[in-house]
Amino acid sequence: MEEQHKFLDHDLIRSNLVLSALYLTAYEVLKGSIITNILDFFATEVGADGRSIPSEQYKIEVKEAHKDLLYASCLWLLRNEAITEQDVVDIRRIREHRNQVAHELPSILIEKDLNIEFGLFLRMRELLEKIEKWWVINVDIPANPDFDGKEVDEGEIQTGRVLIIDHVVSVVFGAAGNAER
Repeated sequence: MEEQHKFLDHDLIRSNLVLSALYLTAYEVLKGSIITNILDFFATEVGADGRSIPSEQYKIEVKEAHKDLLYASCLWLLRNEAITEQDVVDIRRIREHRNQVAHELPSILIEKDLNIEFGLFLRMRELLEKIEKWWVINVDIPANPDFDGKEVDEGEIQTGRVLIIDHVVSVVFGAAGNAER
């Protein structure tokens, strides 16, 4: 009876669908940040489609580290001290939950013990900000002569991907808040 109750609760279904979409979106943004920044860093050419073409160095330093590109990219970030071993563990857990959300959404909507782990969403946002700021501080700023001799407050750094997630969250929860009024 409890499972039926969850399924019949329209607000709970709506909330779980919105949280699922938010979680899946944030995951794709985080994954893109992890993989694409490294690929772009090593790329020496851009294809006709506008995508970076992997260099031989990229293949050696990243792709050969592990058959799974996300994990291989995490290992590169770990070796370069952008993330910690705990961050890698958390990214794996985030990915596992992403797979559950993507492949078992009907169960999440029906079963009382299956829910979106919002704490993992918050951790994703934290990791995204950490990784994006690492790129700005360690790659973008040193490569830009406009910043030579200038102090940069890490707390003031905002990146496009983090702003996207923050905007989506504000739209989702702003819309939810307006719907209740």
